[in-house]
Amino acid sequence: MSEYKEIIFNIQDGTITERPYTAEEIAEVEIATKKLAVEAAEMEKKAVLKKAAHQKLLDLGLTEEEIAAL
Repeated sequence: MSEYKEIIFNIQDGTITERPYTAEEIAEVEIATKKLAVEAAEMEKKAVLKKAAHQKLLDLGLTEEEIAAL
């Protein structure tokens, strides 16, 4: 049984129906999840590089105000 399911709420009669995702829908979710993981890793890497660059500028003797002006 699929761990992914769609919950459908019928507002006209108040019924709730569940159906499992199809293989295609599961593949789409897994692809999207992998893309998000890659994007998160890239953002983390960029944040680490930015912090390192900021520290290098401080080490060179620049002030926070001068760094902000760059």
